[in-house]
Amino acid sequence: MKLWTRMFGVLLLCAGAAAQEVPRDVAGSLGLILGLEARDFISAASAMPEEKYGFRPEQGAFTAVRTFAEQVKHVACANFGFAAEVRKQPPPPDCDKGGGPDPSKSKAEILKYLRDSFAALQQVVSETTAANMLDPCSGRYGCPNTRLGVESVAVWHIGDHYGQIVEYLRMNNIVPPASQSPPSRGDGPARDTGGPPPSAAASGPPRLKLTQSSTVGHLIRQAPPEYPREARNAGIQGTVVLNVVISKSGDIQYVEFVSGDSLLAQAAIAAVKRWKYRPWSLNGEPVEVESTVKVNFRLAGG
Repeated sequence: MKLWTRMFGVLLLCAGAAAQEVPRDVAGSLGLILGLEARDFISAASAMPEEKYGFRPEQGAFTAVRTFAEQVKHVACANFGFAAEVRKQPPPPDCDKGGGPDPSKSKAEILKYLRDSFAALQQVVSETTAANMLDPCSGRYGCPNTRLGVESVAVWHIGDHYGQIVEYLRMNNIVPPASQSPPSRGDGPARDTGGPPPSAAASGPPRLKLTQSSTVGHLIRQAPPEYPREARNAGIQGTVVLNVVISKSGDIQYVEFVSGDSLLAQAAIAAVKRWKYRPWSLNGEPVEVESTVKVNFRLAGG
């Protein structure tokens, strides 16, 4: 997939993201794109079975290219490198050789390395302001450049290698989670349950919009989520936020992903779709309800 095609798709996602506020500063603008790339890249790395992490293309014009594991580790190493250059610190050496110097070998170790690298990069992006975005940097990966320049190089670099690991997945008959249709994404980043939210009826009471705390008294069945194996193995926990529409009969008729870890999103959606509420009424007539719900994932001792 060409980079501009990839970026155009990301921009469309930004324009239509549910409950997404328009960024108001440099950090928010760049951080939004970086967050989407992180979500898709991590979900793609998670989708490859561990026994395939040593896969490298051999047919066609390929000579001693990186393995899947080395592709993922290379991006992680570069993320740490770009972040270090912004902070005027020495970046890790040899990110351009194989997967770089990090000793991670197992899939779980490599995924942790990848996630930590995105966290480091997202931190420096979050600290970028109009006052410091043109500060100069030096280094062999993204510099000499400005702070904003090297962070932009980092975003480009992730997108470039995402296209490569997508090809590796497809060579192994795996559809990247971000390319799957929303209802069947498995452990990938779920964005919705298929199509726009159903419109409220043209006649009768309007749809109520309530906070989650206002709906708790009507909740009569709350199915717990099944913890995704990949997320459990990687030690991932956190909260997934969803928008929902509750039907006049108290059933969940629409769920849309708002925020949270991509590996937890689909499990949260599957659980919430089984929730049941005592119906609401307005002026004696049944009414639909829109609300936001949070699903918590906590590991034992976490």
